[in-house]
Amino acid sequence: MDNFRQYIKEANLKDDDGYEFELTEDKLKMYFYIFNDKYFNNKLKSIDLNLVNFSNANRDSIGFTNTTLDFEHEKLICNSININVDRIRTFKGFRDTLVHEMLH
Repeated sequence: MDNFRQYIKEANLKDDDGYEFELTEDKLKMYFYIFNDKYFNNKLKSIDLNLVNFSNANRDSIGFTNTTLDFEHEKLICNSININVDRIRTFKGFRDTLVHEMLH
C-alpha cells in the first residue's frame, strides 16, 4: 500500500483539455483512489464503479450514483458510481464528473 500511496503523490494529473485520455474500467478505479487521496484525504470507502453507455435521450446524464435509503438510521447509502462513457470527451470532464459523484 505504501508504494501505491507514493504513486498517487507522484501522479501527474493534467488539468488541460488537450490531455489524451481513454477511459477504461481499470482507469476508473485507479482515478477513484487517486482522487480519494487528493480531494477527500482517503475518507471515502470503496464503492462499485461502472462505465455505462446511454444512447437513448432519457438518460443523458454524464454520471450518476445508485443509492439506497436507510430509513431506520436516516441515511442515504451510495451503492455505486456510474460514468456514462458516451458523454465523456476530455480528462477534465471525466475528473470533474467523477469527483462530483464522489461528493454524493
